[in-house]
Amino acid sequence: MPDTAPDAALALMSDRLRKLQLLSAQPDSVFGLFVRSAAQLTDSEFAAISLVGEQHQWFKAPLGIALLNIPLELSFCAHGLRHGAMFEVPDALSDPRFSGHPLVVAEGGVRSYVGHPIEFEGELLGMLLVMSRQPRTRSPAQRQWLQDLALGATEAAASQELVFKLQISERRLLDFASASSDWLWETDSAHRYTWLSDRFEDLTGLTVAGRLG
Repeated sequence: MPDTAPDAALALMSDRLRKLQLLSAQPDSVFGLFVRSAAQLTDSEFAAISLVGEQHQWFKAPLGIALLNIPLELSFCAHGLRHGAMFEVPDALSDPRFSGHPLVVAEGGVRSYVGHPIEFEGELLGMLLVMSRQPRTRSPAQRQWLQDLALGATEAAASQELVFKLQISERRLLDFASASSDWLWETDSAHRYTWLSDRFEDLTGLTVAGRLG
């Protein structure tokens, strides 16, 4: 009997890559509001949404962060995703896991981190994170705000992706209508025309404006 385990693993990796690509393609404006709000509500100098791949982590809508990506072995967020919940590092410089992190050792670098997972299509793919130059622990209220904002960012991404898919479907329909030898239409509940394709005028000799309603 053939071993299907490699095929199954490849399918899972491909699905994860597809989801990461969907999120990475989102414009920063989708996430920027959540990132800025997270920074303000937690009194943090740095914030971003991270996306964690197989070898690297990269940032979306970064605030105060100059790096675009970092190796996975230095990622705060990769550790957080392994926990699958809120992950906090009160003092990164004294934590051997992160004491060599490029964002920690840099002049004026970060000393504390907290992040909440971003879930997309049923999988944890990144974190909404905030960091500060001072060692500190966030308050319960701040941790709750971060959790709520992470959920909002996830829902915003899902909504944006749905709009994108609808736009593609609409474009395909319009392209089909333009290339077709027939015309397409939409009607309301009273069977009145609410939309007619461009081919209507060519095929009937009537104007679209004269037939709507």
